[in-house]
Amino acid sequence: MRFIYIAILLAWLSKFAGAWPPGSLVESDYNGWNKINRFFVFGDSYSRIGFKSTGVQPSDSNPFGNTGTTSANGRNWVEYLTDTYNKNNTWTYDFAQSGATIDVDVQASAQLVDVDGQIADQFLPIYASQSGFYTGPSSLFGIWIGINDIYNSFLLQDSTKNAALIARLRELVVELYDAGARNFIFLNMPPLERAPKVTGSSAAAIRIPIMKTTVGDYNARLWKLARSVNHDLGYTTVFYYDVNTLFNSIIDDPSQFVETSIYKDTTSFCSAYKNGTPGWNTKYDECEYAANEYLWTNNFHPSQPAHQLLAKEIGDMLTRGASV
Repeated sequence: MRFIYIAILLAWLSKFAGAWPPGSLVESDYNGWNKINRFFVFGDSYSRIGFKSTGVQPSDSNPFGNTGTTSANGRNWVEYLTDTYNKNNTWTYDFAQSGATIDVDVQASAQLVDVDGQIADQFLPIYASQSGFYTGPSSLFGIWIGINDIYNSFLLQDSTKNAALIARLRELVVELYDAGARNFIFLNMPPLERAPKVTGSSAAAIRIPIMKTTVGDYNARLWKLARSVNHDLGYTTVFYYDVNTLFNSIIDDPSQFVETSIYKDTTSFCSAYKNGTPGWNTKYDECEYAANEYLWTNNFHPSQPAHQLLAKEIGDMLTRGASV
């Protein structure tokens, strides 16, 4: 009789199994944006601030430690998020490098740099190895990568490439998790098909739809990755910011946002500004508008106002705790 009772009970419980989330969905080390005091960033030129792990280190009075230049012809989203849209004294360690891919063994980088190296050569040996340097609840790990991977491979139209990239990225995320990372934010790919580097090509009619499809596929896979990390790895909180939608909105109508209302051109760029200017709002005679009135500072990188808006939006998401 006892075994019959247990069998009936198990059968009844099985009806509800699908309605109960795994423990990792309800357990979290995230206590709020105002509790974060370490921000580790991995990525490419869209996130680069020129930080060198061998230089001056971040502190309360100098949250970035040492910096160089950004690709924004001014401040970028990492800087704004750290010292303008922050809720705490946050020390930022930004390992992002121009030209970086996820892993050069999966997708080559002309600069021979990748997130794999940012983690293996800098974060793990220099910072993760220090006992008590950061904790899971008080640190945030930001990952914005894929732009160079996609641009360097999209014309091949290889349906397996994005799958391989995301699979490798997941392995790298697990390495961070094993080193104590619990709070993650992933940023998806902007609409690269609308960047002047693509729209200005003599083969734009062919390249634009291919790029749009490739970006869409990558973003869908990245979203699934974010969900799986949140589901499979205990005590994680995962944020996913939709840069693609935001940038499409900026391109379509920059006036709808205070930060980008200054833009007068969201589809082209002035070549005189492509290598940067003395000030973020410099105006050269050969350009129709000032540098900060163009969305694109060159043919592939957005300028400072877009970065400020992005940081503001991310800060709001982190404050609300709007995780996946």
